[in-house]
Amino acid sequence: MKYIPILLLAGSFIFVGCNKKGDDPVSQFKDKHPKESSNYIYIYPVNMEMFQAFNDAKTGEIVEIGSSMKEKFKDIPDVVAYADTIIQIQNQGDKAWKKSVQSLRDAGSKDGAICLFKWRDRATAKIGFLVLKSGDIVKEIDWSETITGSVNSN
Repeated sequence: MKYIPILLLAGSFIFVGCNKKGDDPVSQFKDKHPKESSNYIYIYPVNMEMFQAFNDAKTGEIVEIGSSMKEKFKDIPDVVAYADTIIQIQNQGDKAWKKSVQSLRDAGSKDGAICLFKWRDRATAKIGFLVLKSGDIVKEIDWSETITGSVNSN
């Protein structure tokens, strides 16, 4: 008998805790847009510094490969031209990536959260980044279209 009040108190904390609306950006979005959010396989807040580090490493490696090709095959003009093209394409991609990251940071400034997402309906799937602010999507970059060459950025 003396444990009943303790059990009731513990049960009320569990009930209140389980029913508390989330105050994190993803929970706010899901609470505010339950139908729209149901198509998201995942939405994870991310730190863009990690993605930038991956991009910087990739760019460094590709530029190094191109430079090595130019040095090793300097007597073969077609190979040197191909290496220059590889370096140029990678540098253009790096510049576009940094511009996209800055646009996400700008949209996420002042209480926004940059998130990685995967979305799917019956006909389409997409993966990318979005910015959540006050339960709304304020920016989205569809990475799956970026990979295929056409950028869809709102």
